[in-house]
Amino acid sequence: MLLAFMVLWALDGSNSLLHLLSGWAIYQPSNALRLFTGAGMGLTLGLSLYPTLRLVFKPIDTTCTQPVASRLVSLVGPCLAAAGGLLVIVLLPWVGVRDVLLFTAALTLLAAANGLLVTIALERWVSLRARWFWPLGVGVALAQMSVLAWLRSMMGA
Repeated sequence: MLLAFMVLWALDGSNSLLHLLSGWAIYQPSNALRLFTGAGMGLTLGLSLYPTLRLVFKPIDTTCTQPVASRLVSLVGPCLAAAGGLLVIVLLPWVGVRDVLLFTAALTLLAAANGLLVTIALERWVSLRARWFWPLGVGVALAQMSVLAWLRSMMGA
C-alpha cells in the first residue's frame, strides 16, 4: 500500500511537470489531486521515518524488530486522520485560516524532519537530542521556507 502511494505521487508529479514544461499532459493536473497524492506520500515518509525517530529518542532499545505497519489494518487510523485533516483544510471557507493551517502543517512537518536530521548529526551528544530536537528543527525549517519563498518571488510566481 505504501508503495502504491509512492507510485501515485511520482506519476502525478511527473504529469504535472510534463504539463508545466510542454503544455501537454496525460490528464489535467489539479491541486486537489496533488494534495491527496502528496498526503499519501507524506504518510509513507512518516511511517518510513518512524523507526529512525524512535532511535533518536530511545537509542538504547535496539531489540525491537516489529514493523511499523505489519498489517493493512494498521494504516487505517493514519489514513483517516490524514484524510480528515485534508478535508478540513480543503473545505474551510476562510482563506486566511486555511493559509495559516497549511503554513503550520508545513512548518511542523519540516521541523520534525529537520530536527530528526540534526539530532542524528549530533549523535555524539546524546543528552542534547531530546532537548534540541524541536528548536533546531524549527530553525532549519524556517530557513528553508524563507529561501523557498524568496526563490518563488524571484521567479515571479
